[in-house]
Amino acid sequence: MFRSQKNGILSKKLWWNCITKCIKNTLKKKKLIPDGNLVEVKYENFVENPFDEIKRVYEELYLSGFEKAKENFKKFIAMQSEIKPHKYFIDEKLKKKIYNYFRLTIDKWGYNV
Repeated sequence: MFRSQKNGILSKKLWWNCITKCIKNTLKKKKLIPDGNLVEVKYENFVENPFDEIKRVYEELYLSGFEKAKENFKKFIAMQSEIKPHKYFIDEKLKKKIYNYFRLTIDKWGYNV
């Protein structure tokens, strides 16, 4: 946990308030980033179609060199094909807790808990 000046430990509530404030600040300031300088990649999309997501990132950031690198991307993706994301069972009580902590981002990006 984080340290405070008073007792050396930052409370969970204060810590989550800090995280929420940081997320809100980031979302607010993200609007100041000029078009073509930021691409967001949803994890599930990347896992499902890594090549397409890499190509999209190159296109949206107006990066050169994709055609030259695409075969290397394909080879690397093929080498990773046996790697599968972990699957977790999360009980309803924990799902509610996760949602309460991360409601802002879960709602913003349309995730289901």
